[in-house]
Amino acid sequence: HAHSRSWGTLRGEDFAVRYRYEVGGRTFQSDRLSFRRVSYGQFRRLGRPGDSVSVFYNPRDPGEAVLFPGAPRLAGGPLFFVGLLLAAVAAALSVLALFRREA
Repeated sequence: HAHSRSWGTLRGEDFAVRYRYEVGGRTFQSDRLSFRRVSYGQFRRLGRPGDSVSVFYNPRDPGEAVLFPGAPRLAGGPLFFVGLLLAAVAAALSVLALFRREA
């Protein structure tokens, strides 16, 4: 029986993994989980050390691989684009106001 005081703790990205995989008869090794942030829940679903996992690799560069595929998210995500759109609208309104004053 373990007491909670003796349990380890994990913060955000404090977990790590190293895996080996083979492509075309060549063996590669990587420690990259994903191009995105990985939750502890996702990490736990990988299983235990020694378990087989699916590796997603770049066919043009098999040394580049991840365990969780997907393109990296842009900084700020959708909110960034909303802000950019609002800035463009504000700039357009300012230009229109200048033309009206000159007329």
